[in-house]
Amino acid sequence: KFKEDRGKERRVLEDWEVKALRESAHSVEGLNKRQADQKKHIGLIIDIALWCGLRKGEILKLEWGDIINKGIFVKEYQKSLQNNPPDSEAFIESAFSDYAFNIRGDTTKTGQSRFVPITSELLLELVNYYFLNVGMKSSKTFAEDMLNKVKDLKVTNDYDIPDIGFDKFIVQPEHQKQRIFPFSKVDNAFNTARDKAGLAKDITLHSLRHDFCSKSLEAGMPLHDLKDLAGHASITTTEIYLHSNPKNKFEQYQKFASLRRGQIL
Repeated sequence: KFKEDRGKERRVLEDWEVKALRESAHSVEGLNKRQADQKKHIGLIIDIALWCGLRKGEILKLEWGDIINKGIFVKEYQKSLQNNPPDSEAFIESAFSDYAFNIRGDTTKTGQSRFVPITSELLLELVNYYFLNVGMKSSKTFAEDMLNKVKDLKVTNDYDIPDIGFDKFIVQPEHQKQRIFPFSKVDNAFNTARDKAGLAKDITLHSLRHDFCSKSLEAGMPLHDLKDLAGHASITTTEIYLHSNPKNKFEQYQKFASLRRGQIL
């Protein structure tokens, strides 16, 4: 006699749910300055979960020095630097395509360190967050220093790539060990954003990690690569996401039904 299956489908967000959640988290409409300041972090936290699939604890323990340049696409960056203006979309995409979070082993569930790539959109969001909430508040000369460096960047075409890495070009040495989000809990902020977006209460911040894993496989990511990015101890855990999206099952069934109709109708 087999045990009763009490398993629960892992929650995967629909496209409209992701959009509504992000809009709710980033919106400051109708809020005063104090209220807007209190929720400034939740939009970025949600985006990190969506783009990178990090666990809540891993996100909250991130330090500014954990954002590193891996140097994988240096040749592509140099080519873009030669062929595109420094303020062009192509240049920015190339410049911000090489970064990753260094997820330290002492912050993970498995105790294993790993690198998780940062998309250019997310990196620009991180840069903006750092500039406004850390740099500008720590030094009166911070903005002037940054503007001078940007000015130098626009008139110079022979930059050595490591010299404009995120850790040297943006993050100041005194901020390297500073946590990006100095909070112990973010559940209330997430739940408020979720409720205002009109989403079901079964969606949690951890649901975004499930969504990341499921969507990565849908996009064709190999199982072993997802295992490493998600920080799973065993690939058996990763394999769960092969069957985690109920929508995919129904879409595949419709293909079967179409074939069957051709046989019997």
